Amino acid sequence: MEQGSAPPTPPSGSTVLYVKSDGLIYYKDDAGVEHTTDGALDVSDEIGGSIVSASGLIVPHGTLIDAGGGVAELAFLPRPDRRKWIGIFSSAASYGVQGITPANLTVTPTASSLAATDGNFTNHATSTVLGNISGFISGAFTLLRLGHSPYGCCLLKTGSLVTAMRMFVGWFNSAPTNADAPPNNSMGFRYSSVVPDPGIVGFVRDGTTTQVTGNLIPAGAAITATTPYLLEWYKTGTTAFFRIGGTGAWTSLTSNLPADTVDLGLAGRIITTTAAQRNLAFSRFYTETD
Repeated sequence: MEQGSAPPTPPSGSTVLYVKSDGLIYYKDDAGVEHTTDGALDVSDEIGGSIVSASGLIVPHGTLIDAGGGVAELAFLPRPDRRKWIGIFSSAASYGVQGITPANLTVTPTASSLAATDGNFTNHATSTVLGNISGFISGAFTLLRLGHSPYGCCLLKTGSLVTAMRMFVGWFNSAPTNADAPPNNSMGFRYSSVVPDPGIVGFVRDGTTTQVTGNLIPAGAAITATTPYLLEWYKTGTTAFFRIGGTGAWTSLTSNLPADTVDLGLAGRIITTTAAQRNLAFSRFYTETD
């Protein structure tokens, strides 16, 4: 691009880009207003970090995602060194819990160990009574708020059957029950064969209304038995984001989120909707928050 003076005002509906004698890039709109790009980028993180100005941006290898439409998106990187966090990790038939307190877990009923080639999981089995619930909930539902820009990540593994069941994972104001509607004031993931959901969906619910995404399993695949799924979700501003698989674009919901000031806890639950046992196993459940 040759350096020079500003060009004439472009025709209506057009913009002209040029370099002036000072070596900077400018553009002029169809109103004749000149704007400078000054070679700077405005950069902010996904969870509302401060905006910085830079002439270039260097990111770790593998952290740029093709979000489509010519947009490159930075993958979310957890920041336990800068934020409060709670980690629930499979430890044979129980869990090791670290981080925010009170984070004691209520596990119903007693879990068992599930060793697999894809890692260690703690297995939860319902009874054979219709409506029976198995899984874990936090000892208190006062661990976080959506107003603190939380991020969540959970690695789970489905059981040998994925029919006649409901599954809930995420942040809740009270424990999920045997109903398709999650508890009031909650955000996370659901699979219900009763609805039926097309796969694992993301959801938000305020005090009255539930909003759900479409199937988040990559490529729109159906949920399958004895399969690990990595769930991620976070909230920033007025938007909730969800994805499965650890890569690719995020899916968002913008209405009926719980209020920023509502206290929430953690839960991962499997519910049988028939007179037969259903299983769900967890390797880890991680949450961080401001």
